[in-house]
Amino acid sequence: MGKKTKSKNKTPTSTPIATLKTVDAGPDQEPPATDEQSTAKEQRRRASEKIDHLLEVRPDAEALEQRNVLPTASPNVAPTLQGVQKQLQRKMSADELAHRLESRPDVQELRDLSIVHGGDGVAPSLQAT
Repeated sequence: MGKKTKSKNKTPTSTPIATLKTVDAGPDQEPPATDEQSTAKEQRRRASEKIDHLLEVRPDAEALEQRNVLPTASPNVAPTLQGVQKQLQRKMSADELAHRLESRPDVQELRDLSIVHGGDGVAPSLQAT
């Protein structure tokens, strides 16, 4: 039978090996952070708080509809027809505007009603001297 030899780890005994001691901070605590890490965490915390605040004061959909930020959803119109409805409303508004522009009084009528005074309807600063 062959001889068994034990292999030994050969580390020089003259060179000390530095060991780090770890401190168990418990399951709920994080290890101590560096200044950069704590600054970054603080910035993330502040950003998170700001977002939370903005979400709390954010107006709801109904308020946005009242301020004409969101279009008002028509409950009586199918979603596939809402685009057509919007185009029709725009066309009706354009027609109403054109009608009102056609029927508005001219400058002479406004002078007769003492709404417009003097000159030819051009501001003095725009008239050539």
